[in-house]
Amino acid sequence: IDPTVYYLRVVISHNKGVLRAAESYHATKADAFAGTNALSAAPTFINHHGTGYINLALDVDKVVQSTNTDSYTLLDSQFDFTVYNAADVTNGKPNTGATPVSVGSNDASGNINFASITIQKSQLTNRQGVFTYVILEEVPSDASATGITVDPKAITVTVTVTDDGYGNLSATYAYADGDSDDSNN
Repeated sequence: IDPTVYYLRVVISHNKGVLRAAESYHATKADAFAGTNALSAAPTFINHHGTGYINLALDVDKVVQSTNTDSYTLLDSQFDFTVYNAADVTNGKPNTGATPVSVGSNDASGNINFASITIQKSQLTNRQGVFTYVILEEVPSDASATGITVDPKAITVTVTVTDDGYGNLSATYAYADGDSDDSNN
């Protein structure tokens, strides 16, 4: 909504039985009363509206901790992760029939790159929405052969999405216990 206020001045004149109205627009009430500083054109109200959606960017890292003196080299796409709505996860396991919200895998630096999660303005109530997700690591098929013990930890993230009133959505992220690392031994 354009918050700009314009003032309309209407002057009625009478000439030989004919009434005439002359209008002018002003930026201030004082100018409208005085008839000074009239705008050169009729005012235009401009409403700005953003995209009405936001793509969430979850920020989670993968860490592999070696229990011996050998160092471990993390490989691209070595570990897979699934994001679920929190209501679809019980005791760190997805409920039967739970549909993933997003999936991702690690890069060689440990960053986990998730497929986009899009929140639409229509999902908000009173220009705000709170979305809670649980991130779970999938057990690799070769986990026992490589000697890797998968961390069963479920990482919970609460995302608050806010509309600024112009359709521009922003998000804040809160990770439970401040934890956004997934570690294996």
